[in-house]
Amino acid sequence: EFIRSIYPFEDVAGQRLLPIYYFQDSDEYCDFLVGKIGWTREQAESSGGVASGDWYATYHQATTAPVHVHEATHQIFKNRLMLAGGGSWFQEGVAEYMSSAENELNDLQRLAKDDEHTPFRKFLVVPSLLMSNEGERVSGESNAGLAYSQAAAIIEYVRHAKETRAKFLPWIHAVGRTARGDLPAIERATVTTLGFDVDGLEARWKAYYIARKKVRDWHWPAKKMVR
Repeated sequence: EFIRSIYPFEDVAGQRLLPIYYFQDSDEYCDFLVGKIGWTREQAESSGGVASGDWYATYHQATTAPVHVHEATHQIFKNRLMLAGGGSWFQEGVAEYMSSAENELNDLQRLAKDDEHTPFRKFLVVPSLLMSNEGERVSGESNAGLAYSQAAAIIEYVRHAKETRAKFLPWIHAVGRTARGDLPAIERATVTTLGFDVDGLEARWKAYYIARKKVRDWHWPAKKMVR
């Protein structure tokens, strides 16, 4: 219901429920991934949750852990909204936005001010935010972590900025139906729904983040969830 409140979808009578594999510990989780999807043990151990096909899997950390809403967002986008496109930035952005805690995206304000974010025309075609951003920044935060935050920050901008928020869902559906990493198609979808191109999106996003104040109306309500 939390995901549906941001990305609406309809239940269909007779529709099969979506599977969740929830393991007692990380060892069982890793064993499952090695056997189920052929990951190496190292790959499995680097993951806290995976969405694949119609299922997602994770292991017990806390019933309110943000991994649940992150992976369930992936699951719902593919199997209920039928929006599997856009690219890694889009798929990770819509999920990371949902699982972000209050103030978790504040680093993007500094990156926007210092012009240290990844340029959008490069960022929107990265095949995998996780696999293409190895290493650590001076601050100690992984490049992959900052890439996920930038992706979430793009979603936040479109949903909350005055000039785009009324067009948020049309943009989500238009971009989500493009081929992954197809920059011309993503640009056409953005022009059609928001009225400006990728360069305009980046310029407006940067201005929004430089002036950004706290945004409180979407964060994963972990403390309110039933344990």
